Amino acid sequence: SVGKDFSLAEASGLTVAKQKPPAFVAPASSGPVYSKEQLKEWGYPVYDPKFDDPEWLSQQLQREQTDPRENPNFFLSHEDPRFWNNAARKPHMKALLQSDDHWKLRKNTWLEQFQQVKQSNDFRREVADALEECSMATRRLVGPILHCRPVESHLMQVVGQAKERGVPFPQLVETAENQRILMDFRNTFDHEGEAGIHRIFQDWHQREIKQSEERRSQLAIVPAESSMKELQDGLAFASKYRKDGLVEWERGNHEDALKAWRLGCEALQRIRVPDTHPSEQKFFSEVKIALLKNRALAALKLNSWQEALDSSEQVLKLDDQDHKAWFRKACALEGLGRLQEVEACLSMIDSIAVGRPGRDRLEQETMVKREKVKALIDRDQVSQQRMLRLGLQKCLFSEEREASTATNDAALEDAAQLPRVQVPRVDDLTRKRLTKDGAEDMLKDLELAYSDATFREQVRKLARDVRNKDEFSLYLSKVALPIQQPVLERWGFEATEVGVIEMQMAIEDHTKHCDQLKRRATQTQRVLYGEMYHAVHGNGSKSSNYTALPEKERLKQAEKRLQRRLNREDSDEEQDVKQDASRLYAHWSRPSGAAKPDGSQSTASTASQVEAEKATLQILPGPVNRKEIWAELTKAQKAGDVRRLRATLEKAVASGFSAVTIRSAKQKLLELGGNIDGL
Repeated sequence: SVGKDFSLAEASGLTVAKQKPPAFVAPASSGPVYSKEQLKEWGYPVYDPKFDDPEWLSQQLQREQTDPRENPNFFLSHEDPRFWNNAARKPHMKALLQSDDHWKLRKNTWLEQFQQVKQSNDFRREVADALEECSMATRRLVGPILHCRPVESHLMQVVGQAKERGVPFPQLVETAENQRILMDFRNTFDHEGEAGIHRIFQDWHQREIKQSEERRSQLAIVPAESSMKELQDGLAFASKYRKDGLVEWERGNHEDALKAWRLGCEALQRIRVPDTHPSEQKFFSEVKIALLKNRALAALKLNSWQEALDSSEQVLKLDDQDHKAWFRKACALEGLGRLQEVEACLSMIDSIAVGRPGRDRLEQETMVKREKVKALIDRDQVSQQRMLRLGLQKCLFSEEREASTATNDAALEDAAQLPRVQVPRVDDLTRKRLTKDGAEDMLKDLELAYSDATFREQVRKLARDVRNKDEFSLYLSKVALPIQQPVLERWGFEATEVGVIEMQMAIEDHTKHCDQLKRRATQTQRVLYGEMYHAVHGNGSKSSNYTALPEKERLKQAEKRLQRRLNREDSDEEQDVKQDASRLYAHWSRPSGAAKPDGSQSTASTASQVEAEKATLQILPGPVNRKEIWAELTKAQKAGDVRRLRATLEKAVASGFSAVTIRSAKQKLLELGGNIDGL
């Protein structure tokens, strides 16, 4: 009988019996041993754990030395290129090569980073030495922001330009343009901190990527004609990757197959077959078409629709009669949602199929694809009709919705312009508390402090400077803090915002259960807000139901007010006329107060207010757009035209722009030698 360790050929004497291979012994590890979790975290490819088992490797080695079905290199010599290609396609060898490639990639990346860090350190030392020769103003400007990446990049460019031009670094860095750029960096860092610098860095990084891509596209030229050696090597690599992709596809590794076919296409892009070699050109086209079609198929399998479309179109440029390329292009268009373009591809397949042996099969496939695409188009149309019907039911296209949307947009715009305020937290267990009588006495002290004439004038000025009631409430707490500080210290609270919050919480402990104390707190709040109480809270007042007057009616009222002022300009009756509170917040974006029912308005004691009223009548012929005025104001400042800037400022004042908003424009007008009277 034949021993189980010998084949039939060896038993019959046709071949020499091979010795039994020794058991596989894992080499001794000379470095640290890492766990699977660590390797996975570092991005190493994941492979079958049995590849690390010495027993499995020993059995696999024995099978490959005795069974040709397990070893495609059984009858090949080491000098044959196919021997090494087949060896690299073995699963355990492939895992080993991928791990080695990843290790090399990590090593090269680390070396590049190390080189960049070294260059950056050298650059910092060079810039530091160069800055010592600059003026004190430049050193103070650059010192706090020298660690920022955009500043380093800009100074690196300045150093390079100084070396190219042969100009001293201090002379070049202190030019007007470079000083302006550095000042922008410093202002951003002072106002926004590291977040602003990070934003600038992201913009600079994206700009660098775009410029590098543009430079790469400019340098991308058609390769020169390749030599026979280059052509042979390129086709050999392409054929190898084509076979690698087929092996991985049969194993079900679609991603690895797509990677192999991509490498094959890249190998062919680097060579160009001379026109004097028609046979090589034909073989080159066949290999390229096969790789592109395979790449399109794998991309479709992995839902990479755009890559599949690009590959199919490249095939059709080489051979427009390839029905597989047309069908894969149709599938890619379907995946991209371009359903209307699918029919042209299917019609082309029908015309190509005429006279071919597999015509029936091709027509059957195109018919199935047409029915599927038609069903998708019909379903899409039904969905669009249903959405349109629901939109009509919800009045999405009515004028009322446009008006409400515009109002909401204005409210969101105003809310976005408000600064973010972090409210301090107060521990409820350790905070200070008051007795009921103490809370009442403290409210009286606050009411007396809020009645101060200087503070009342500050509140009125704040109402004129802000744009809406939310902004007014936000800044009122800061304006009121100096008035509240003596009261807070007298009652044992901190003279800070935290103390104000503790005081409010201590008073609320009693107002929740005592109506009398609650009325006292409401009265104190009324004194705090003064004329602006109904504008902010709107507690049943007529002013809370404010509706904006039409532009013509508002201009008529403004003309009447102007006429009354002109008639009483030289009299002393103005001092006795009661001021109308609605004039303080008439410019708010979402006003909560209205004019008095009798149409009376506040009067002024200065001629500048009368002139401002005249300007309002002259420059407001109709509705205005605040965004357009703001854009025009910015352009006027950049242009440096005094008359244009003055006219635009008058428009801004008449449109309700606050003094804080146009402060920089007024300063620019003064720098240009203009006059800000009436603004």
